[in-house]
Amino acid sequence: MPSEYCIKAEIVYSVDLYAWDRKACKWTAFDNAEAQLEFTMLDPYYRVPLVQTARGNPTYTAELRAPDRFGVFQFKINYTRKGYTSLDVATKVTAYAKNPSYRCR
Repeated sequence: MPSEYCIKAEIVYSVDLYAWDRKACKWTAFDNAEAQLEFTMLDPYYRVPLVQTARGNPTYTAELRAPDRFGVFQFKINYTRKGYTSLDVATKVTAYAKNPSYRCR
């Protein structure tokens, strides 16, 4: 995943989520439609659902467009449910203007 994005760029974020299956004693694909991705600066710009690419596949994706604002943003996943270990992931990225004359002066 890139650490820099151009403002208004299309972004596809993907993550693999697994759950421990006690009966089979192995990690299996996590099947749940409640996980969300936040794209934040100070407050969330976007809060979008993570969608499983295929049933039984551990890969979840979210599609969004970078806002028309440059700065340092974070992709955040904070998933807490009874019976599961909490998942708290944050990745910092930079959004920049395509050409330097676009920046506010």
